Order: sequence, then C-alpha cells, then structure tokens
Amino acid sequence: PPPPDATPDTQTYKRAWDGDTIHKALLSGLLSQIGMQDTGEVKASSVAHLKGEARAKALRRAQKQARNEYTGARGARFAIFPGSPLSKKPPAWIMAGELVETSRLWARDVARIQPEWAEDLAGDLARRTYSEPHWSTKRGAAIATEKVLLYGVPIVADRKVLYAKVDPEAAREMFVRHALVQGEWTTHHRFFHDNRKLLAEAEELEARSRQRGLVVDDDVLFDFYDERVPDDVVSAAHFDRWWKTAQRRDPDLLTFTLEQLVPDAEQVDTSQFPETWPQGELTLPLTYQFQPGTEADGVTVHVPISVLNRVVPDGFDWMVPGLLDELATATIRSLPKPVRVQLVPAPDVARDVVAWLREHTPAWEDMARAGDMAEPFHVAFTRAVRALRDVVIPDDAWGPEQEARLPAHLRMTFRVEDTRGRGGSVVLDESKDLLALQRRLAAQNQAAVRAAVKGAVGAALREAASGSVPGSGASVSGSGAWVPGSGPAAEGASALGLPSAPLVPHGAPARPATPFASDAPSPASASGSPGRGAGRAGGASSGATGVEAARGHGRPTAPSHGAAGPSTDGTPPAGSTTSLVSERTDLTTWPDDLTDGRLPATVSTDLGGGVVVRGYPAVVEEQDAKGKPVVALRVLADATAQAREHARGVRRLLLTETALQTGRITSRWNGTQSLTLAASPYRNTDALVADLQLAAVIALTSGGSGQPGAATIRDAEAYAAARAFVRAHLEEHVHQVVGHVVAALTASRNLDAEIRASNSLALLNTLTDLRDQTAGLIHDGFVSQTPPRRLPHLTRYLRAASYRLEKAQSNPNRDAELAWRVHDVEDAYQRARAAYAQGPADPVRAADLAEVRWLIEELRVSLFAQQLGTDGPVSEKRIRKLLTPDGW
Repeated sequence: PPPPDATPDTQTYKRAWDGDTIHKALLSGLLSQIGMQDTGEVKASSVAHLKGEARAKALRRAQKQARNEYTGARGARFAIFPGSPLSKKPPAWIMAGELVETSRLWARDVARIQPEWAEDLAGDLARRTYSEPHWSTKRGAAIATEKVLLYGVPIVADRKVLYAKVDPEAAREMFVRHALVQGEWTTHHRFFHDNRKLLAEAEELEARSRQRGLVVDDDVLFDFYDERVPDDVVSAAHFDRWWKTAQRRDPDLLTFTLEQLVPDAEQVDTSQFPETWPQGELTLPLTYQFQPGTEADGVTVHVPISVLNRVVPDGFDWMVPGLLDELATATIRSLPKPVRVQLVPAPDVARDVVAWLREHTPAWEDMARAGDMAEPFHVAFTRAVRALRDVVIPDDAWGPEQEARLPAHLRMTFRVEDTRGRGGSVVLDESKDLLALQRRLAAQNQAAVRAAVKGAVGAALREAASGSVPGSGASVSGSGAWVPGSGPAAEGASALGLPSAPLVPHGAPARPATPFASDAPSPASASGSPGRGAGRAGGASSGATGVEAARGHGRPTAPSHGAAGPSTDGTPPAGSTTSLVSERTDLTTWPDDLTDGRLPATVSTDLGGGVVVRGYPAVVEEQDAKGKPVVALRVLADATAQAREHARGVRRLLLTETALQTGRITSRWNGTQSLTLAASPYRNTDALVADLQLAAVIALTSGGSGQPGAATIRDAEAYAAARAFVRAHLEEHVHQVVGHVVAALTASRNLDAEIRASNSLALLNTLTDLRDQTAGLIHDGFVSQTPPRRLPHLTRYLRAASYRLEKAQSNPNRDAELAWRVHDVEDAYQRARAAYAQGPADPVRAADLAEVRWLIEELRVSLFAQQLGTDGPVSEKRIRKLLTPDGW
C-alpha cells in the first residue's frame, strides 16, 4: 500500500521495476528460443583472395559476424537482427521474442539472460549427463563432470558434482579404494597413520627379501575395509561422522596387523637384511628398493655429506648377507666364458661357494666394519672356487667390465644427503661409484665438515662460558699422535701434487653419542677404517687418547679397539691436553690462542645415529685476492689433506718469519751466477729468490739433520725450535741451493745450444723428446717443486741428455730403440697416475708414483749415458713393480 502522505498528484509512490525478474518471467515461456553465442574463429584463408585495405575490412566484418552467431534449440543457428540494440555488442546468452527467417534466421525482440535461469526453469526438460568420475583428494570424495542440455543447448558445460548423488555404490567403492586402501586423503585418524606405517614396513620387508607378492594386494585390503565400513559411508565427511561413534566401541576395528599384511612374514630372516652398515666408527643407514630395471634397485646406503670423505668403497662389494647366494650366482655368470663353463650348474656351484665363504671368512659385520682392510669379495670368491673345484680364475677376469655385468641390485647404491637443513634430508647426488661421488662433492664435503666442527666448537665455548654441562658432542684430540713418513713420500708431494704422508687412522667401532668424548687416533686409517696405504705397510698400533674438552664432565665412552678410552669416572688420562680450534686467516706466526700452544690432530662432533663428523686442523697456505701467498688455520675434511697441506702451511709460515731480503741473497752471487740466474725461467729476480728460499726451507724441514719434519710440527714449542733452526741456516742453505740451480741452468743452456745446432731430420723425434724432458725439469717454480734430494741430480739428468744427442747423431736407430723403452715406461706411469686420480687417496701409493717420476730420469741416464752413473739401482722391471704392486 502507498504511504499515508502519498497523493496521485505528487506520484511519491512508484513501483520498483526489476529487469531480471521480468526477463526470468518471460524466459519461462521462451525456453525453446534461447541462444548461445558461437564464438568461432575466423580463418585468414577465407579472405586470402583479397589484398590490402579490402582484406582488412573483410576480416573485420567476418569477425563481427562471427560474434553475432548463436546456436539455438534443436541445432538451429541464428543471428541478432541488425536493427536490435544488442546487435552491436552481442551478449553470450540471449532469448528471442520471435525467430524470423528471411535471407537467414533472425532473432528479434532479444534480451540478455543468464544460463542459470534456464536451468532453474527447465525442470524435467533439461537432460543431465555425467562423465569422468574420479577421486578428489582435496574434497575427500568421488566427483564427476555434469553437463546439462536444454533442447540440445549446453546451458551447463563442465560442472563438478559429488558422484555419490549419481551412483552412491560406485562412490563408496572409490572412497574405500582410494582413501582407505591407497591413502589418497588428508586425515588425522590414528588408525590410518598406523596402517600406513605398518604397510610401509611390510613393503620394506618385501623389498629386502626381493619376494614379489609377499605383501597382500590392494584387493585384500579393500575387502578388509569393505566388511567393516557401512554402505552409507561414501566420502570422507560421511566417514568422519560414522567413525566418531564407531571408534568408541572398537578403536582397533580398522587397524591392520602384520600377519594380515604379510602372511608369510616368518619365512623372511630380517637379520640377513640389516638396517645399517657399520664401517669403522661410522654407522650408515640402509634402505631397500625392489624396482627391477632402475639404477636404484637393490640396497642403498645413505651417506651424510659431512662424512663422505671417510667412507671407503671396500667391503660394499659383499652386499648384505641375504643377497650373498644371488651375488655368487651372478658373479659366476659374469665371468668370461672359459671360466664360466667350468662352474656349472651356476646355482649349485654358487651354493657351495657361499657355504665355503661363511666357513672360511669373517662374519659379515666384522668384514663390513673393517672397511678397506676387508678382503675383497672377488679375492675370497677366487679362493673358494679354487678350493672347491680346483678352478683358477685369472686376475684379468675381474674388473669394471665384470662388475658392470652384475645386475643393478647386486651393486651398492650410494646416496649422499645433506641433513643440516630444517626441511629434512636433501639428496645431493647418488651413484654406484662412491669414488666418483667423492670427487664431485669434495667441495660440499669440505664445507660441511668445517660447518659441523665450527658449530660444535662454538656451542662448546658458549656452554663452557655459561658454566653448563657441555652437550654439543664436540671433541678434540690432545695427543697429536700422528707421525708422518719421511724420504720419498714427503719429497714427492710437490712434484706430483699427490698426498705424501700416512693417513691418521681411527679404527674404533661406532659408539653412542657422548658429550665431548675425545678422539683416539690410531695408525690404521683416517676415514673411520684402516687406510689402504697403512694396511699395506702394516701398522696397527693404537694412538694416544684425548680427554673431554670442557671441565671433565659428560658420560665416559667405550674405548676403541686398540686404543685406551677415557676413564670411567670422566677424569682425563694423565698427560693429555685439550684445545678448541677456531679458524683464522692471515697468520704471521704460530697461533697464540691454542691451549698449551698445541694444535690438536683432530676435532670432531658426534651428530648421533652413528655419525661422527671429524675435522683435521692444519696450518695451510692460501692465496689472497692478489694471488699473494698467505697462511691460515683451517679445519680440513680428511687426514690425507691435513698431512699434505699442514707441511706446506708450516713451511710458508716459517718463511714468512725468516725470509731474507732479495738484495742480501743476490749480494753473494758472482758474475757467472748472476748471468746464469738472469736467464732462468722465472719472471723476475724477486720471484727467483722467493723460490730459492722456499726450497731451502723445504730442505731444512724435511726431517734431516735430526730436525723434525714440517708435518710433525703441531705445537708452539716445536715451531719455535724449527724457526730458530731455519733462521740460523737459511742463508747458507740458500747459497747451496743456488749452486745446484746454477749448475742445472748451465747444463740446460748447453743442451739447448746443442739442440739448436742439430738440423738432421733423422733426429727430429729425439730433439722433440729432449725438449720435452728439459721442459719437465727446468720451468718456472722448478727449484721448490723439485724434491731436495733430487735437486743436485738435475745437472746429471741434463748432461745425460747431451750425451744422448751426441750418440744419436751416429746411431739414430739405436736411440729410437732405447727411447721406445723409456716411452713405454712413461706411458705406464701416466696410466698409473690416471688410475690413482680416480681412486681413493693413499699416501703410500702417492709416494710410489712420486718415486717413479724420478726413477724414469735415472732410467734415461742408465740407457743413454751409463758413464755418468745412477743414484741407486734402476731398471724397467723395478719401475713397473712400483707401478703395479701387490693389491693394485
């Protein structure tokens, strides 16, 4: 009714007109005259016959007409009449008051509508179809795609609807199969997570035993749920409402048991498939994959990046006990045919071999823990076959090609992970080749070790300052019980760039995490297992024991094999000291912040879970931004690098404090020496003098004259004594080195003149070989890079080259024959170096290769200039024996 003050004259009361309501009312009688815009694309080919502006106009006209095309009921096609206001901007959906057909079918009296209006008004006239029923993890229900047609016009194209409204039985089946059986839903129900965990354990058991079908299939699990879940539970929401009441009556109604998942679980001996791999003091997790045809198939050992350098590949060729039978069978089938045919039938022979191995070799755990001291599988296999069948397997039957013929699951996969992030473990790389991983990830390994030790030491200092009981697991070795070798091993390091001192071993077994338990180095290995070089040399004595690094608190630790551990009451052993190491840069003298001035041999932190990160403090030589040598205190990743770098760093530090002025050195040179040295390959006199002094320091700190070697200097007292000794003898020794260098440069100049004077084509190969030999002996930096023991012999090597040239002029064929023998040995040497570069670091092996480099020079003397004599016995046989010693 109108308001009280409304009058017909003022028209204060007006009816509110609603356009959409009017259109809905009209649409109820015009459902057969709706239209959907047909936005078809106009093809340029339709106006290809036109050019220029005519073509552009035709294309715009065609596009406008395309927007005015509509699909109507029962397949009709029409357009809005040009006189209609909507023809200029056609809407997506319209209804027409009338459809008139003249030159074509036109819609007149049109209005814009929404397709939802037609669906509401159509009722039973609309036809609905459903397609693509599928499971939605997000909704926790089965959904389908609905399409609604009104007289053939799709008023609803792709609408997602719950499939339970269409087919409740099928929706329930999808819920049970996808959500409950396959776990494709998000829920907090405890039974579900317990079931998934138990199922993962069952699948791991199947992967370990490599028995397909050991775990029941999805149909059995479906039947289990189908019997217990009511028929009206068709989605996660329905399930939550039902389970809220059902779990009060029976909490374990939907919980699996291992017997239900693995009916034959008792037939699998899980002890044959261990969960961890012990090696030295490391304990590495193992996982199993049963994925034939993939590289990761079989056993995977997970290696934290912080201990990557301490893991050795030895022992892993034995795999796990449960795969030994299969490994033996596959090994027989991978051997060359002449050997393989003598070991048939392979399964029967393999069974006998495995029985023999279990009787005559150590237990698997002892073998795995021994690391590189363990007997290789192929060696034990060879012994077993010879004992059982009297068949000799030649050495050349083994190698990379034979290993490549083994199935993937019988070769260990190494997966390197970084566990330092908050988001869990991150896989950095994985491969069947551990040594390749160690080479590729060397930088990350070094960074991880330094970060772990730095963090542990920092935490220890903070806890010690606060007076609390230390708990970071950081520890240090106070013994410094590492004694490097002398002689060729130390001398050859600079020439080859290879390790030259024994490893610092830690052969103790894994032990539980303890706060500040000190390390106890033993001469077996630095990698948590005996080193390859140490194993060949045979040392096995234990090192001294360190003590707890903060106030004597913490649990006592079990002693390692062959090494005394801390006392059971937590008090440090007598005579031991401790020190915490902080990295420093730009050292100019021995660090003054070390406890008792001693640099510990090792620092470590126990991360728990069998992972002990060990760092090796060393004084190292680095370069600043301008390339100038500087000295720093660093924590290195392995003892081999420590032995090599610490000696270099100590020598550079000694030189920093004792170096003489260039003028003081050159003032002692006579005219001949000055002229000869001016023609040296060094860029200037300062560079030459610096290298002369470095060579003198190397000679004075190489362990001769009763003085300790540079690598053994690990405390302030020893450093001070070495500094005093170097300062007292440096100038005189530099003068001695100058004498050797002048003689070598003179011989080199004479040889070069003789080479230039020779113009015979028959001597072309000889002259090229002599130039290469000279370049290898005399070059920028040769004074300090030549071992002190070999520096006086450079002159003899070059004189021998001159004698060779003289003889070659009269008998070039004889020279070519002898040169071939030398080159054959050199090729073997280069192959050995390449093989070493691809293998594990071994100071003994590096020392052998360094020695061979100079024995080849002595071999040249023995072949081309016997009258000059050699420095000790030398022969091709002796050199080849060093290149291919036992075990290599």
